[in-house]
Amino acid sequence: DDGRIEADHLGITHFHMPVLGLVWEPEDLDPDADAGRVLGDLYIDMLSVGAPALAAALETLAQVDRLPAVFHCAAGKDRTGVLAAIVLSLLGVDEEIIIADYHRTARSMEALMERLATERPETWTAMTDQPSPYMKTPPEAMTGFLAHVRAEHGSVVGYVRSIGVSAEAIEAINRNLLV
Repeated sequence: DDGRIEADHLGITHFHMPVLGLVWEPEDLDPDADAGRVLGDLYIDMLSVGAPALAAALETLAQVDRLPAVFHCAAGKDRTGVLAAIVLSLLGVDEEIIIADYHRTARSMEALMERLATERPETWTAMTDQPSPYMKTPPEAMTGFLAHVRAEHGSVVGYVRSIGVSAEAIEAINRNLLV
């Protein structure tokens, strides 16, 4: 069971695009680590390790016949946060708003954990085994991530182009997602 509902009869197409090839082992995590730095570094790693999946997700959003679309991950803050930051940046959203949007995810984490405790106890256990800093959404994590993208690629557009997303796809994302 992968946690997905049976939705084929609704005309919903599911795309699995794994951004990370690793799973955190609780014993490898430092409970006293600076969450902003550790998570920011993880997000930076996603730029290379997850480049094929990020490019595929963006190419999917560029296809009007694939919309509307929902993208998510287990907690909705790390992999989802990285893709959301990239998409929002491509749409011209200010960095301060992107960072605030990411940080706002903290509000929904408590409700998510309550739901997981009853509906998916094995997932709840895996998540609660992690030190609490790793379950947070510190603004510094997204700030560091976006600063790295700017320093290495000039902009999010520069990064997206470097992983093979065409200028036409970026234009299509803007057409498809902006009113």
